Amino acid sequence: RATILAVDELRRGSVIETIAWAFEKVGRPIPGSDGKGLIVDVTQASLVSMLGSSRPTVARALAELREQKLIETKYRYISVPDRAALAQWLSERRASHTSAVND
Repeated sequence: RATILAVDELRRGSVIETIAWAFEKVGRPIPGSDGKGLIVDVTQASLVSMLGSSRPTVARALAELREQKLIETKYRYISVPDRAALAQWLSERRASHTSAVND
């Protein structure tokens, strides 16, 4: 049941929200970061394939997350320096969309 709810939640978000959510859920702790940072073993090409989105759409989403210092792109992986900051950003973004829909 939890998996079904998670998949449903993924479908409702934008590409950038889906990427952020996935990174938060599947990232593994960066050694020595006391659980604060995450490593996500994924390439841009695999994100395109998994999301069924175009390469430019995924590239724009990653660029926005990078500009906000929420991720760092590396060769064949992405790091999330501060997991809590990514979670906070996602929560705020979703809250702003929810309030806009309810207005």
